[in-house]
Amino acid sequence: SALLSAAYQAQIQPNPEVEAFLALNTVESHAGAKLRSLPKHLQRVVMDRGSLMGARDPSAVLISRVRDAMMTAAGNSTPSMPIMTLTLANGMQVHPGIEALIARYGIDAQCAQQLRQL
Repeated sequence: SALLSAAYQAQIQPNPEVEAFLALNTVESHAGAKLRSLPKHLQRVVMDRGSLMGARDPSAVLISRVRDAMMTAAGNSTPSMPIMTLTLANGMQVHPGIEALIARYGIDAQCAQQLRQL
C-alpha cells in the first residue's frame, strides 16, 4: 500500500521540512510519527494548514489534520480539496466536525459560537 511504502521511506529518509515543522511545533512522539508516516504530498497538505502554536493540544490538532488529509486523499485524488462545510438555516457555514463536538458535549451557545469562529 502507498501509506506503508511512505512509512518505510520516512524511516529511511526523513523529510527535512517535516522535521523543521516538528521542531517548531512541539508535539508528542506518536503525533509526530503519524505525520512522518504520510506520503510527502500529504505531509505538505498537513503542514500547509499552518502552525500548531497556540493550540491547547498541539498533538491532537496534528493528528486531526493527518486524519483529514488521509480522508481527503481516500475520497479524492486532489489533496488540496477544501474542507467540507454545512450551511445552517440562517445561512451560516459550519464544519460538521465542530457541530458534532457541540452536540456531543452539550456546549453552551456562547462557547459554540466561539468554536465556529476558529
